[in-house]
Amino acid sequence: MAEAGEDVGQQAGEIGKDVGDKAGQVGEEVGDKAGQAIDEVGKVAVNALLAAFDSFVPKEPTNGKSGWIARPIIMAAVFNTLVLILLFITNDGNKKYLYPSAFIFLFISFILNAASFFVTFSLFSLVFNVIGSFPGIGDNTTGIAIYLSGWSSSLLFVSLILMLIDGRRRKAKNSKVESSKQENSNEEKPKEENV
Repeated sequence: MAEAGEDVGQQAGEIGKDVGDKAGQVGEEVGDKAGQAIDEVGKVAVNALLAAFDSFVPKEPTNGKSGWIARPIIMAAVFNTLVLILLFITNDGNKKYLYPSAFIFLFISFILNAASFFVTFSLFSLVFNVIGSFPGIGDNTTGIAIYLSGWSSSLLFVSLILMLIDGRRRKAKNSKVESSKQENSNEEKPKEENV
């Protein structure tokens, strides 16, 4: 009887092992089929998304509008170069004309750069709001363009303030020199009359 119990136990173990092997094979097949189905669904979804982007027509045509973003930056760079040249060639003889011109060009450059910063920032916000609805696309970072535009505007503002301070300082210095010249000329006139 002990042998019969062992035989039954052995057969039960073999049946359990066979069932486990069959369950493992079925599980692998189900996993493979599920992986293939997910891949196919992913490919279909990507193709549908690409087709939607290919057939996308904006409410307003954007032809020629991208230049509105780049033009202020390019014009600001041209004005900055012009200001740099004006400041390099400025001397005591022509500073009366070149210094205000440089200030005006620098102010225009600051306005253009600030406008470009706000347009770029609003464009990034708009794009991220649209893209944010798609899972897994991007991590909503702006890159260096927005930082470059912001720092450029800030540095232009600082340079405008420094130029104003320098202009006021020069004006005060020139007024002191002129007042001392007038005092010296007033002192010389009575001496000449006494002679």
